[in-house]
Amino acid sequence: MTSASRCIRSMALVAVAACFAWAAQPALAADDGGGRSVFAYGAGNRALALGGAFAAIANDASAPLWNPGGLGLMGRTELQATHAGYYDFGIDEQYGSLAYPNWRWGTFSLTIRHFGVDDIESRDDRNTLLDDGLSNSESEFLFGYGRSIGEAWSVGGALKFRHHSLAGHSGSGVGVDLGVIVHPLYVFTPNSRHRRRFSLGLAIRNAVEPKVQLENEAVPDPTGVRLGAAMYFPVFGERNLLTSFDVEKTRDMNLRYHAGVELFVHHLLAMRVGVNNNVFTSGAAIKWNGVSIDYTYQNVELGGVHLFGATFSFGPTVEQSRLAAMEAQEAEMQARLAAAFEDKQEQRVDELLTRASSAERGGRYDEALRLIAVARAIDPDNADAQLREAVCLREYAKRQEAGGDFASAAVTYSHALAIVPNDVQAKAGYDRCRVASDRQAARSEAIRKQFGAALDAFSEGDLAVASDGFAAILRQSPNDKEAAAMLRRTENAIDSRMDVAVGDANRLIEWGALDEAGAVLSEARSLRPEDTRIRMALTRLDEARAAELAKAQAGRSDISASSGSAVGGAVTGTEIAAGEEAKPTEEQRREVERLYSRGVEAMTAGRNHDAIRYFELVWSIEPDHKDVKEYLKHEYLMRGMEYFADGRLNEAVEVWEKALRVDPDDERVNGYLTRAREQIARTRQILGSK
Repeated sequence: MTSASRCIRSMALVAVAACFAWAAQPALAADDGGGRSVFAYGAGNRALALGGAFAAIANDASAPLWNPGGLGLMGRTELQATHAGYYDFGIDEQYGSLAYPNWRWGTFSLTIRHFGVDDIESRDDRNTLLDDGLSNSESEFLFGYGRSIGEAWSVGGALKFRHHSLAGHSGSGVGVDLGVIVHPLYVFTPNSRHRRRFSLGLAIRNAVEPKVQLENEAVPDPTGVRLGAAMYFPVFGERNLLTSFDVEKTRDMNLRYHAGVELFVHHLLAMRVGVNNNVFTSGAAIKWNGVSIDYTYQNVELGGVHLFGATFSFGPTVEQSRLAAMEAQEAEMQARLAAAFEDKQEQRVDELLTRASSAERGGRYDEALRLIAVARAIDPDNADAQLREAVCLREYAKRQEAGGDFASAAVTYSHALAIVPNDVQAKAGYDRCRVASDRQAARSEAIRKQFGAALDAFSEGDLAVASDGFAAILRQSPNDKEAAAMLRRTENAIDSRMDVAVGDANRLIEWGALDEAGAVLSEARSLRPEDTRIRMALTRLDEARAAELAKAQAGRSDISASSGSAVGGAVTGTEIAAGEEAKPTEEQRREVERLYSRGVEAMTAGRNHDAIRYFELVWSIEPDHKDVKEYLKHEYLMRGMEYFADGRLNEAVEVWEKALRVDPDDERVNGYLTRAREQIARTRQILGSK
């Protein structure tokens, strides 16, 4: 190639670069000297309208061009597109960027920019036209990634590929941009509601410089550093005024300054003005239903440049996706826990029934009946347990009958018949024992009827009637040994029932269900009015009612005292309750999230003991946090079932009462507690033991 040709081509390159810089960008600094790439001036109508002061904001799809660290701040999938045609110079520009934020992995983006010039003339040193159809094309592809680190930091980077084609020559290069945005108020005042109003940004453009070689020599795009700050100021009620300022320094070039202001005058309309290195910029955006139509005006030296673009936001937000994923994960976890609980329950019941069968075969009917009672308390609808209990009761009754204890045998047969009414053997045994008992005690017809009525009342659980009946028989016939034995059994059964009633009443008083506690104690009092346990529980109930009344009166006094100063009327009871409950601080909420996540991880890994510790801490700070109640109740239920199945009733009740502190209205927990006490009391009644 001749020196003239090289000169002509060099002049053409300079001319094209100058056209790009003048027409497509805000302004060229005097020190560019053609060494600054056309891509250095950025894209995205919002950023350009703010004078390029975008390093500390960069929270849209144009972030890879200004500060890749801003990608981590994006809350929703976004697509931007701009087309600009500078027809006086034969130049066109296309820009498009797609950013996809993922709550788990961060934000990924793809950005494409293209500049093209057609009909470039080529002339020799005598200004003779050689060719008027030359073209120039420059393209840039950026693959960006960014993610937030905690609440304060967001970092990112972009890998970019450049391709330049001019007059039959072409070359490519690769570069890397880096960036970070920080909200420093999160560090110093984490609980302040203004912590996100101020941000700082640092971007390094061409941290790895792309070098493009068209012919003989590779030309690098120089490294540039941009430092920015942005601040939101509240104005006009809920409106915010954004101010931003950037300083940019490119290697071997002077400083460039950028400043911008943005105000949403309406939630659908934003107005923007800026200064891009002494060049005025302005713009506006109309937003509706995830679509933004943007306009930007740049007052460059060759005249005003008008840019139009569109931004489309779609799909769920990052927070919505995160919550949906967490809900799905927790729903799956709940399903697994429920299935595990059912499996464990079935396994425990099977183990108990197997042990009961072994005890029954060995003639240890009292042990077998206690094991079956535990199985039925855990799974009251288990048909196998019911049948086994009926068979065991029938066999136990046969032993009692063989030992001459006809009254007790009749009662045991009656319990078997209550489970399996058509059991022929149990019915025949019941009839035999009733006749044998009357014959053995030589009862008169009147006492025989009275004894039968008392026996039926005992079998049906009407202990007060049974007690009165057996006592009346003994007053008439003091030597009736079976009546005396049945009276002792009745009193023992009443003792067991009193234990159950007092335990239930105390639990109801603790949870504030005072009317329900009163009903339970009233029923128990009818069995034994002077029982010390009942009197103590009634005293506790009276104290709880007095405390509740005093609290209500104090609440009314507070309302009266504050009503004179309340704007618009009286303070409601709901407002008082809300005021009494201390709300967790922002720092506590973050700690709660951390503890909750660790609890879920521990439960997923099978470390249930650690999971309970984490969930208990979460519940103590924020009781209504997500599914922490469900997790705690599940673990307490499981542990209580294990204790109960092992015969450790007191420990089982203690753990189940922990579950009730978490959720006093949970039917499963209340059912376990009630059935546990009732089954134990029923077994004691059948066996005649305390």
